[in-house]
Amino acid sequence: MIRIAFRAAVLSILSTAFLATAACGGGGGSGGSPEVMLAQFNNTSAGGTAIAANFVDFRLSGGLFGGSHETPIAPFVGTSAVGHVLTASPTHPAYDDLVATLTDGEAGQVGLRIRPGGMGGAGYVANEDHFFGTGDVGTLMPDAAGYAITRIEIEINQLTLVSPGNDPNGDGQWTDYTYDVTVRVFGQAAN
Repeated sequence: MIRIAFRAAVLSILSTAFLATAACGGGGGSGGSPEVMLAQFNNTSAGGTAIAANFVDFRLSGGLFGGSHETPIAPFVGTSAVGHVLTASPTHPAYDDLVATLTDGEAGQVGLRIRPGGMGGAGYVANEDHFFGTGDVGTLMPDAAGYAITRIEIEINQLTLVSPGNDPNGDGQWTDYTYDVTVRVFGQAAN
């Protein structure tokens, strides 16, 4: 067993490390490289949209927003998802494109979008070098080239949906929302 001091905490590392979140991680398994957190970012926002909704759809993209470029990472979640960690489905058609963008060795962008009611919504875009400077392995430049992405997850820290909210159109078709989420990307060194 290896012990590493990190921010005044002693962590046990067996085969899985979650150093950037200062939590203990471990697990069994044999062979191969250990899974490490390659990137983590937190996004907090508030807004409103012209639809009455009781759920949202969080999507992650390789910088481009719109349909086929986005991977649903937390599709159709309501306020009951607060406190839960959800994992993006590697079977979604856009997942492989997202992973390819995150590991292509080119400086690009990563986008997170919230879509109340599964429509419209607002987004956040960050350069990959900002995104990949926050994980276990230090700063990856310009992205996670040399790593195989093993999973992408989102933790729903806070989510409120109020419909019709401030209803600026006066037709009851409005949802005010606030959210706070943490997105993490995990991977293993490519062999």
